[in-house]
Amino acid sequence: MPHPKSKRRRALTEQERTKIMQDSPEDTQHYWCVYLLTGLRRSELAKLPASAAELDVPAPFLRIRGKGDHERIVPLEGLALDTIQRLRQDALERGDGLLCPLSGGTLGERWRRDRNALDLDPALTLHSFRHDFATWLVNYT
Repeated sequence: MPHPKSKRRRALTEQERTKIMQDSPEDTQHYWCVYLLTGLRRSELAKLPASAAELDVPAPFLRIRGKGDHERIVPLEGLALDTIQRLRQDALERGDGLLCPLSGGTLGERWRRDRNALDLDPALTLHSFRHDFATWLVNYT
């Protein structure tokens, strides 16, 4: 049976995705890119150490500790790899060891700010990015 909230949950349209990737403010655009291209949860990015990014291997990946302390591997290539490399370099320069220096709550606030500035559907949440990624996996892999 479909989830009772399923009408509110959906993948992004191509136009929404393009607007987010091209028109988001520079200070947050790379975070939205990570969400769109990896399917991470808000809390996962907010606490992701730079050491979770294994980039100097033949097949780069992120090692994610998710709900219930379960570990999963997220392969990286193309724009996702480039973005994670940038975030890792930023973490080294800041010296805090985190790919994202923002808390989950702050990421949510920034997303609402950007979503409104981009005139996107108010129903799009950061979790919508996860649905978008899952839809992409089903349709294109």
